[in-house]
Formats: sequence, structure tokens, C-alpha cells
Amino acid sequence: MEGPKIATRELSDDEIEDRLLAAMRGREGPITESDLVVASGLAPHQVGPGLRRLLVQYRSSLAVTADGQLLYRFDPQLVRRDARPWTFLKSTLRAAWWAFSLCFKVLTGLVLLVYVSIFVLLLLLVLGADALTFSDEAVDALKEPHRLRRLGQSIVGAFNGTIRFACNVFNFIFGPPEEKPDEFAEERELLAFVRAREGVITPAEIIAQTGWPSAIVDQESTRLVARYGGDVEIENGQALYTFADLMASAQADAAACPQPCWERLEKPVDLTGNVRNVDVTIALVNAYVLVAAMVLRRVVLADRIEPDTSVPLLHHLLVQAPILYSVTAFVIYGLRREWIARPENQRRAQRNLRRLLLREAFHNRDVEPAALVGELANFPMPSSADAVEKMAESMAIELGARIDPGDDGRLHFSWQQLLDSQAAATVRRSGQRARVLSAGKPEVIFSTDASDGPATSDGPAKT
Repeated sequence: MEGPKIATRELSDDEIEDRLLAAMRGREGPITESDLVVASGLAPHQVGPGLRRLLVQYRSSLAVTADGQLLYRFDPQLVRRDARPWTFLKSTLRAAWWAFSLCFKVLTGLVLLVYVSIFVLLLLLVLGADALTFSDEAVDALKEPHRLRRLGQSIVGAFNGTIRFACNVFNFIFGPPEEKPDEFAEERELLAFVRAREGVITPAEIIAQTGWPSAIVDQESTRLVARYGGDVEIENGQALYTFADLMASAQADAAACPQPCWERLEKPVDLTGNVRNVDVTIALVNAYVLVAAMVLRRVVLADRIEPDTSVPLLHHLLVQAPILYSVTAFVIYGLRREWIARPENQRRAQRNLRRLLLREAFHNRDVEPAALVGELANFPMPSSADAVEKMAESMAIELGARIDPGDDGRLHFSWQQLLDSQAAATVRRSGQRARVLSAGKPEVIFSTDASDGPATSDGPAKT
């Protein structure tokens, strides 16, 4: 009699992940490691590491039952964390913009070196030939060696100045050069924060450090636990993330704690990277090229060029090309100002307001809208008192604060639950272990997913 056909070969990490994904596909609700062992047919020592890798790669959340059992919940569509819609289209548009900006920069250099010189000479011609004549004394002076050397130095200095001015023009039109972002900067900051907190952090502390909304913190905290071998513990009803593996260090000095988010407000968008006087000069030069090209046909070339019969190429080069360039330069600058800088400044103003409100919350202070508006007065997109109150109310619901209507017609907030969360983390850091959870009915007492069970004081309040 033939025995059962049971797989005995070692599976690769990719094969294990594929089997786990197949077991979870179409499954809604939380799942445990044991559920995946049964559904996939994999061994527990294969499911554990494979599940942690999937928590890092796919959008997911963690929950803890009263008896300490971890529950995992994945997006039903199994969406990857790095999923970006319209990636190909965005890459194509970015490449097209890069090619256009390169061509326009070459044209900018041509305009600065050629058209401005031509238009200045033509202006001198209009003023009269006497403006272009030199006296015999001036010609003889140029024959002296030291004067020639000085003239050469002046020419070199003018050339270098033209190059610098051309770079300023590029920045005026297309913005200052963008530094390549460090994709691991936020990760290093988070890990430094974890180590400075002795390997014990709470969801609320992550919010205070990053300024992220609770929904993002839910996703990122799950990823951190899975990626760095963390654990979820409960101390006095507060969820704690512990990372013992990150505490081993050969450095004797204690890790410096990064500043909280309210100490790192974002600055407005630097539209050009130039000082104001340079931007004004560039705008005037561009306007001069535009006006000079428009009047050139009428004032200087009226009797010399007939575009339809004589020399149309000269007409296109001296009239139409500079007009097209100058108009395009102003249009690009205006579009960047209204479609890129203004919306981004609005987003930064909102993030700064949230950070200032988090400062008040983590110091358990009531919100004073007028004072916060004053702190953001120098931002291009100032906030109003009504906007401050509206965001404060939204954040109070998100963080589980107590909201009390006042006799003055305003809402007043108490953020005591944030202090309780920090106190629980302090107790855990002092060396006391989290309390032992009693066995019983599998009741969810903490979840990084707001849809699971009762929310803790760190998560969104149920209303």
C-alpha cells in the first residue's frame, strides 16, 4: 500500500511566502500563526519567519488578545507597502520633463549669451552710430600690456559671472537642484528613537516623534515589530512595543534621543533658491528680451525683413524664438508657483499645525488657537483660529482625548491618556516586566487596526 505523499524537501523563502499568501488570499478577519500552519501545510518554524517577512512587505496590522495571543490582519487585496499607482506613467512624465528642462537650459544659455548681446547692440544702433565709436586715445590705450591683461581679467570675470547668472536663471525657471532624498533617513531616526527609549516605545510616542497620523503609525509599528524582532506587551492597559535585539551596543555612551516633531517644523518651499534681488533681475532681463523682440520687427527691421518673401529664418531667430522663450519661461515659473509651491506650502502648514497641536497634547495643555496662529504667522499659508479648532477636535478624537464644551463657546481638551501611556512606558523601562495576562476568553485588548475590538487610549476613540 502506497503511503501519503508529504513534501519533505526544504522550501526557499520565496516558496514559503507564496504558500502563505495563497493561504491568506481571500481570507478576511484576523489570523494566527497556527491558522496559517494548518491552512498552508508548512511547519511552524517556516511559518513564523515567513509571516514576519510578509508583515514587512504587505500592509498589515497586529492585535493582542487577553491571553497574549498575537492576531495578524492583512489587507484583503494583499497590497504591498511599496505599491505606487501609475508608476510607469509617472516615470515617463518625469523623464519627459527632464529632457524638456535640459533642452530649455541649453536655450537659456543661448539667450543669455547671444540674444541679450544682439539686442543691446541693436539698441545702440538705434541710439546712433556714435555710441559704437572709440577715440584714438582709447584704441592706443588697449595696446599697453597691463591694460590688455586687465581687460582679459575683466572678460574672464564677466564670463564667470555669466555662468553663475545662468545657473540662477535655471533655478528661477525650474527651481533649485533637488537633493536626492535619503530613503533610510526616517528609518534611522526611528531606530535611534527606539534605542534612546531603551527599546520600549508606545504608539503615542511614535506619533510624538514623527507627527504621523494614527493610521500610518498602525502600519509602521507593525512593520517595525516584524522587521526588527520586536514584541507587543501590555502595561497597565497600555500597549508597548519592545525591541530587545536593538539594545546590544559596543558604544558606552547613551543614544541621543531625536527631537520631537514639534521641534522640527517644516520650512516653506524655496521656489527658486535665489535671493530676491537676483529673482527681480532675472525677471527684468527676461522681460527685456520679450519686449525687445516684440519691438525689433517694428523699430529696427521694419525696412530690412519681409518674413514671407525675404529672409524668414532671420525673422524667426530674432523675433519669434526669443518671444517664445520668454513667454515659456514666465509660464513655467507661474505654473510652478501656483500648482506646485502653493499646494505644497498648504500641506506643510497643515503638518506644522498638527505638530504644534501635538506639542500641546503631550504637555496636556488646552489648545489656544490664537497663540498657535501667531506661531505660524510667518508661513506663506497662515492658519485661522477656526482651522486650529477644527484640527484640534479631529486630533482629540483620533488620540482619545476628553472634549469638554466650555462656557466661552469653545471646546476644551484634556490629553491625560497620553501621559498615562508615557507613564506605562517609563515603568517598563525601569526594569519591571509587563504584567502576566490571565488566560481566558480571547478578547482583543489592543490592536494596531482601529476596526479591531476596543481601542486603547493611544488609538482612535470610538464615537
